[in-house]
Amino acid sequence: MGYGVMAYGVNEDVWGTLGCRSEEIVALTEMGAGNLIRFLDEELSAKPANGRPLPDARATLRQMVMGEPLDARAGVAYAYWFERMCEIGEFLPNDAWMPVRLEFFQEVQQGLTRAGVTGVSIRDIFYGRLPISLPPPDDFPIVGYTAAADAPALLARLRAADLTAEPDRYVREAIEQLIGWLQTCADNTLDLVTFYH
Repeated sequence: MGYGVMAYGVNEDVWGTLGCRSEEIVALTEMGAGNLIRFLDEELSAKPANGRPLPDARATLRQMVMGEPLDARAGVAYAYWFERMCEIGEFLPNDAWMPVRLEFFQEVQQGLTRAGVTGVSIRDIFYGRLPISLPPPDDFPIVGYTAAADAPALLARLRAADLTAEPDRYVREAIEQLIGWLQTCADNTLDLVTFYH
């Protein structure tokens, strides 16, 4: 299937799961997550312990929800659990961003330049720092964040694009889909959160 972007429009229902100290949220997030738990346990067990055992997948989820100290070595687990929490938000259509190589981000940035767009950074959108403190993963997933308050200004710049100047159909479609994501977020006061893996 390959790598691609999963995009979500999220509100306080998602942000509120972090540190909410709810056993029910822990149980609901774990429900049906057997494959993710196995994957994360494999990832975490492969990391060097350096004298301190790493938490397992379930422990990392519990740390996030219960507001416990996070282990800097377990960034991969926190990021994937956060994506699972984002699933209670609005999943945004991603067919133009799935599958894509990491280099595609730069191709879209170049497409924006050809289309006359300034002031929009694809890197900022797909690598934007979360407004929460989670240890970053060593590798994947790459997590991006755009605040709902920033969506209208980005939309205005993107809507000024002359997409007829872009010869690559896939780049055009990706820009159009990004516009759609930001429009949904602007219309519904949602933050945009993306995961590339």
